[in-house]
Amino acid sequence: MKPERMYLDELNSDTKAYKVKVKVIEKGRAKTLPKKGVIYQNLLLEDDKGNKMRGALFGDQVEGYKEAFVYNGVYEIANAPIKPCVEQWKSNPDELNYQMTFGRQTIIEAVNTKSGPILPEYTEQPIIISTWNYLAEIDCDTLSAWTKKFSVVGFTALRVSTHKGFSLTSSMSTTIIHDPQESKARALEDWVLQHQKALSDRQARVLDVRNPSQEKVITTINALKQKTVHNTLQEERRWLKVVIPEANIDRVNAYLGCSNCGKRTDVPVGKAYACTTCSKKDCVSSPRITFNCEVADGTGTLAITMFTEDSEKLFRMTAADIFRVKHSDDQIAFKAIQQLLRTSDVLIEVGPKTTLSRNNILQWILKQVVIEPKDAQVEDKKTRNEDEEEVLEIGTSQVHVRKVVEQDDADNSNTAKIVSITDDAKAPKV
Repeated sequence: MKPERMYLDELNSDTKAYKVKVKVIEKGRAKTLPKKGVIYQNLLLEDDKGNKMRGALFGDQVEGYKEAFVYNGVYEIANAPIKPCVEQWKSNPDELNYQMTFGRQTIIEAVNTKSGPILPEYTEQPIIISTWNYLAEIDCDTLSAWTKKFSVVGFTALRVSTHKGFSLTSSMSTTIIHDPQESKARALEDWVLQHQKALSDRQARVLDVRNPSQEKVITTINALKQKTVHNTLQEERRWLKVVIPEANIDRVNAYLGCSNCGKRTDVPVGKAYACTTCSKKDCVSSPRITFNCEVADGTGTLAITMFTEDSEKLFRMTAADIFRVKHSDDQIAFKAIQQLLRTSDVLIEVGPKTTLSRNNILQWILKQVVIEPKDAQVEDKKTRNEDEEEVLEIGTSQVHVRKVVEQDDADNSNTAKIVSITDDAKAPKV
């Protein structure tokens, strides 16, 4: 759906496809939410009618959008999620009752107030052009033989796609011009002749990223943070070996949702229903998990969000058991989980969010969690603390936690007290 141009006072929580032109009239300092420990930053946006709306950046968005929004800058923003604004957080009485957040489908374009959109002279990201039907046959067969020549070609009537970043796709009116004669095409051909080595190096770099080695090459969080939009590709992937030093049960969100898309539901657990979000008719209400945490590797920390499948791998538990631990507030079980996450290395694969190709903003997102074979069985792990051992064994309907308590200094005996807790209760309904 093509975005409809609107003003801020026309936006609400139900608005989806829209575009609005705004000016950043305030850019607050980054702050930390006292209870949740999450970094946030407020913006105050104003449109051409004088309407004012708060904009909010959270977590790694604060750093990632640092250059995307500047004080007094003018922007066209499309498809940013609109949410209700709590009255107590308003700093200006003229602010609207909604605030703008920035999601994966949001497009931000800087605007020159006199000449219109500011278009970059050069993009670091290769642009994918998808062709369909007859264009994918004869025309593209010819193009595939030209890849080593870096030939200049032209495309007409392409459509923009923002489903996974920014790309272009052919339409019914698209044609491919194999030998364009315009002055701009001739200038580009001259540039190609002068930069053959740079193009070859760039081509090799793109192919390396798109055809990675099967070997997991470990990098560090510090090295990851040195990457910029200029030397990172959208398809790039990096492996980290990390621990989670401070897992917090308050940052585990366990809820009932669609077994297909994960959308929250009020349907009782285990009951089949038709999900209106993903339009599937045979969905089942199931425990779903979101876990926010900071991983560390000795060189730095990185904030990430894990969803159900990765959370199950990380906790070595089913979603149903995580759900039960969360909603029964089982602090003893979670303490054992904390010890496991603090002392056991895990491999995680990360990649850039689609904001890189869409808005030239670099943020990293979790792609997958891999538990190394030596850590797959919790009962075989060796603790890093000689004075305390915790073993967590998870079944479908039970949680066993065994904790070895410190030796009693009073009698200097060699015996240790074993505390065993068994919880056979089913997951509570919410």
